[in-house]
Amino acid sequence: MILERMKGKKIGVLGFGVSNRPLVDILLSVGADITVCDKAEDIENKEKYEALGVKFILGEEYLDHLDFDVIFRSPGILPTKKELVKVAARGIEITSEMNEFMKTCPSKII
Repeated sequence: MILERMKGKKIGVLGFGVSNRPLVDILLSVGADITVCDKAEDIENKEKYEALGVKFILGEEYLDHLDFDVIFRSPGILPTKKELVKVAARGIEITSEMNEFMKTCPSKII
């Protein structure tokens, strides 16, 4: 199962808006090592997540240090971004919340 393979992995979550907040909560529940990377410098509930062990890389250079086992990107960050193309070439898995849902959903997806 997808969650089991995330345990203990260094996970980068790119973008921390509506779509990735529930993802971070789920990843925390399985013991993933999570770093949120976001262009915004003011993140709602940042202190709450830091207290749970989430690290943050914020600001204009948020894509400069993508040293993770798995990267979850938000829908607004295209996989064709040069920083993502570069890390994908090194073999780092790049996925998204919705992509993982579709892989594990037991129902027919239309």
